[in-house]
Amino acid sequence: MQSQGQASLQIEHYIIERGGLGVGAFGKVKLAKHNITNTYVAIKIINKKKIKNSRMEAKIRREITLLRYFNHPNVIKLYEVLDTPGDIFLVMEYAQRGELFDLIAQRGKLSEAEALDLSIVTIIVLLIEILNLKIY
Repeated sequence: MQSQGQASLQIEHYIIERGGLGVGAFGKVKLAKHNITNTYVAIKIINKKKIKNSRMEAKIRREITLLRYFNHPNVIKLYEVLDTPGDIFLVMEYAQRGELFDLIAQRGKLSEAEALDLSIVTIIVLLIEILNLKIY
Protein backbone atom coordinates (compact mmCIF):
# COMPACT_ATOMS: atom_id res chain seq x y z
CA MET A 1 0.00 0.00 0.00
CA GLN A 2 1.37 3.37 -0.81
CA SER A 3 0.47 6.72 0.64
CA GLN A 4 -1.01 9.40 -1.56
CA GLY A 5 -0.77 12.62 0.41
CA GLN A 6 -2.36 12.80 3.83
CA ALA A 7 -5.95 12.49 2.66
CA SER A 8 -5.96 8.90 1.37
CA LEU A 9 -4.15 5.64 0.76
CA GLN A 10 -3.85 3.76 -2.50
CA ILE A 11 -3.61 0.07 -3.36
CA GLU A 12 -3.44 -0.94 -7.01
CA HIS A 13 -5.96 1.30 -8.84
CA TYR A 14 -8.03 2.06 -5.74
CA ILE A 15 -7.81 5.24 -3.69
CA ILE A 16 -9.01 4.40 -0.19
CA GLU A 17 -10.77 7.27 1.52
CA ARG A 18 -10.33 8.25 5.15
CA GLY A 19 -12.94 7.09 7.61
CA GLY A 20 -14.74 3.85 7.11
CA LEU A 21 -17.97 2.07 6.32
CA GLY A 22 -17.67 -0.48 9.10
CA VAL A 23 -15.50 -2.51 11.43
CA GLY A 24 -15.53 -6.25 11.99
CA ALA A 25 -13.67 -8.84 14.04
CA PHE A 26 -10.91 -9.26 11.47
CA GLY A 27 -10.63 -5.85 9.87
CA LYS A 28 -12.35 -2.82 8.42
CA VAL A 29 -14.49 -1.88 5.45
CA LYS A 30 -13.46 1.28 3.66
CA LEU A 31 -14.92 3.32 0.82
CA ALA A 32 -12.60 3.55 -2.17
CA LYS A 33 -12.64 4.95 -5.68
CA HIS A 34 -11.18 3.27 -8.75
CA ASN A 35 -8.83 5.90 -10.15
CA ILE A 36 -9.48 4.99 -13.80
CA THR A 37 -13.26 4.41 -13.90
CA ASN A 38 -14.15 6.73 -10.94
CA THR A 39 -16.39 3.95 -9.62
CA TYR A 40 -16.90 3.70 -5.85
CA VAL A 41 -16.30 0.32 -4.22
CA ALA A 42 -16.22 -1.05 -0.71
CA ILE A 43 -12.93 -2.64 0.28
CA LYS A 44 -12.97 -5.15 3.11
CA ILE A 45 -9.48 -5.21 4.62
CA ILE A 46 -8.83 -8.46 6.48
CA ASN A 47 -5.75 -8.69 8.69
CA LYS A 48 -3.99 -12.01 8.06
CA LYS A 49 -2.55 -12.26 11.58
CA LYS A 50 -6.00 -11.93 13.14
CA ILE A 51 -7.58 -14.65 10.99
CA LYS A 52 -4.59 -16.98 11.47
CA ASN A 53 -4.63 -16.51 15.26
CA SER A 54 -8.37 -17.24 15.41
CA ARG A 55 -8.17 -20.20 13.00
CA MET A 56 -10.64 -18.54 10.63
CA GLU A 57 -8.44 -18.62 7.54
CA ALA A 58 -10.34 -21.52 5.92
CA LYS A 59 -13.68 -19.79 6.54
CA ILE A 60 -12.47 -16.54 4.98
CA ARG A 61 -11.11 -18.42 1.94
CA ARG A 62 -14.45 -20.23 1.61
CA GLU A 63 -16.32 -16.90 1.79
CA ILE A 64 -14.12 -15.55 -1.02
CA THR A 65 -14.72 -18.67 -3.13
CA LEU A 66 -18.49 -18.46 -2.64
CA LEU A 67 -18.69 -14.73 -3.34
CA ARG A 68 -16.92 -15.23 -6.67
CA TYR A 69 -19.77 -17.47 -7.86
CA PHE A 70 -22.73 -15.29 -6.86
CA ASN A 71 -24.46 -13.14 -9.43
CA HIS A 72 -27.71 -11.84 -7.95
CA PRO A 73 -28.98 -8.28 -7.48
CA ASN A 74 -29.43 -8.90 -3.71
CA VAL A 75 -25.92 -10.22 -3.13
CA ILE A 76 -22.94 -7.86 -3.01
CA LYS A 77 -20.56 -8.58 -5.88
CA LEU A 78 -16.92 -9.41 -5.28
CA TYR A 79 -14.91 -7.69 -8.00
CA GLU A 80 -11.34 -8.50 -7.05
CA VAL A 81 -9.13 -9.95 -4.32
CA LEU A 82 -5.79 -8.27 -3.60
CA ASP A 83 -3.41 -10.28 -1.45
CA THR A 84 -0.49 -8.61 0.35
CA PRO A 85 1.86 -10.03 2.99
CA GLY A 86 -0.16 -8.49 5.84
CA ASP A 87 -3.72 -8.14 4.55
CA ILE A 88 -6.33 -9.47 2.16
CA PHE A 89 -8.29 -6.76 0.33
CA LEU A 90 -11.75 -7.77 -0.92
CA VAL A 91 -12.87 -5.22 -3.51
CA MET A 92 -16.65 -5.37 -3.47
CA GLU A 93 -19.68 -3.61 -4.84
CA TYR A 94 -20.50 -0.51 -2.81
CA ALA A 95 -24.05 -0.68 -1.46
CA GLN A 96 -24.84 3.02 -1.34
CA ARG A 97 -28.14 2.40 0.47
CA GLY A 98 -26.41 0.40 3.23
CA GLU A 99 -26.98 -3.04 4.71
CA LEU A 100 -30.21 -5.02 4.84
CA PHE A 101 -30.18 -4.86 8.65
CA ASP A 102 -30.10 -1.06 8.53
CA LEU A 103 -32.93 -0.99 5.99
CA ILE A 104 -35.15 -3.17 8.19
CA ALA A 105 -34.27 -1.13 11.29
CA GLN A 106 -35.16 2.08 9.45
CA ARG A 107 -38.38 0.92 7.75
CA GLY A 108 -39.60 -1.53 10.37
CA LYS A 109 -40.52 -4.27 7.90
CA LEU A 110 -40.23 -5.36 4.29
CA SER A 111 -43.08 -6.03 1.93
CA GLU A 112 -44.02 -9.67 1.34
CA ALA A 113 -42.48 -9.57 -2.15
CA GLU A 114 -39.20 -8.12 -0.83
CA ALA A 115 -39.01 -10.71 1.94
CA LEU A 116 -39.76 -13.57 -0.46
CA ASP A 117 -37.04 -12.43 -2.85
CA LEU A 118 -34.53 -12.30 0.01
CA SER A 119 -35.67 -15.72 1.30
CA ILE A 120 -34.87 -17.29 -2.06
CA VAL A 121 -31.38 -15.77 -1.96
CA THR A 122 -30.89 -17.07 1.59
CA ILE A 123 -31.89 -20.59 0.54
CA ILE A 124 -29.44 -20.48 -2.37
CA VAL A 125 -26.65 -19.30 -0.08
CA LEU A 126 -27.38 -22.09 2.41
CA LEU A 127 -27.47 -24.76 -0.31
CA ILE A 128 -24.14 -23.61 -1.71
CA GLU A 129 -22.66 -23.59 1.78
CA ILE A 130 -23.87 -27.18 2.33
CA LEU A 131 -22.41 -28.27 -1.00
CA ASN A 132 -19.20 -26.47 -0.19
CA LEU A 133 -18.87 -28.34 3.13
CA LYS A 134 -19.29 -31.68 1.33
CA ILE A 135 -16.72 -30.76 -1.31
CA TYR A 136 -14.04 -29.65 1.15
